[in-house]
Amino acid sequence: MPINQSREALPRAGGPNAPRQTTELAEQIAAQWWEDYQASDKFGRDRAMPELPLRAPSISKRCDRALWYELAEMPKSNPPDAASVFRMMLGQMIHDAADSALKAMPNFGQLDSEGRKHGWFVEETVDLRPAGFPGSAHGDIMWYEHGQVTIVAEVKSQGGFSFKTMTTTFKGPPEGPRWEHVMQAAMVAVAVGAPRILIVYFAMESLSPEMAASMKATEFGRFTAEWSYDTADWEQAVRIEAARQRRILSMATADFPLRPERSLSVDGIPGGAVVSDPTKARAPWAVYSPEDGRVQQAGTTWLCGYCDWRDQCTKDGPDSEIVTITPKEK
Repeated sequence: MPINQSREALPRAGGPNAPRQTTELAEQIAAQWWEDYQASDKFGRDRAMPELPLRAPSISKRCDRALWYELAEMPKSNPPDAASVFRMMLGQMIHDAADSALKAMPNFGQLDSEGRKHGWFVEETVDLRPAGFPGSAHGDIMWYEHGQVTIVAEVKSQGGFSFKTMTTTFKGPPEGPRWEHVMQAAMVAVAVGAPRILIVYFAMESLSPEMAASMKATEFGRFTAEWSYDTADWEQAVRIEAARQRRILSMATADFPLRPERSLSVDGIPGGAVVSDPTKARAPWAVYSPEDGRVQQAGTTWLCGYCDWRDQCTKDGPDSEIVTITPKEK
């Protein structure tokens, strides 16, 4: 018997007979996942070399005070919430899929006739001290030529909007890779003596066929992008960042720890910029004249909104100060 009901009569969002939004199943699944995650710490990563104080993710701390909180092992006043961790989990899934595909390639994990590494290898432990960092890293992907690393590749995932700003002209000239992602690869490349760096991105949302065609992107270019750098062009920047990390580490581990100002070290923001109010969605920063204290430059940053110590930083105030770190905090 034919069904004569029209599609227009069916319940639909925004209509007079709209379906009810409920929390009967989806949020229960999410809550159970979040409980399991917190119990397992499944996606946590230890230092590649536990005896060294720094690890590569410290590079992402573009504020001196945030880096200080991490190195002083201060409890996080604003730990990542369920939504943030879920996004990181999706990124980890993409990373794992890329590793699995690489391991299936014929030039993965090979040795030459003398038993030296020759081909692609993943998650290699790297001592960063030759690059000036008292720390270690897991090298995402490395290409060996007869035992010598010649390429260091950093693999990242990006949301659809970020991927488009990096690779297309829909908001102006393509922005390209993030500074901190290149720096992570560069410090590993400097430490192991690799002459070349690759920054590889996988998108969580692919470009539309129309946008891909306008950018002359391939089928795989709709969700992948890659940039190549010469390590030599980044070596000075690596040394400067290493000096910053050592300075903040010494401030965090001194007998009388000195908590720094909220000084920023961010691509596109002038040196000496200090955040005044981290509670703002776009936190204001300013560069002050050392002679008379007048504002020379000013702007805003989104960094504070994602900081694990935002409330602690607000409570501590803007100034640099000698503090006492109790054993419980350590």
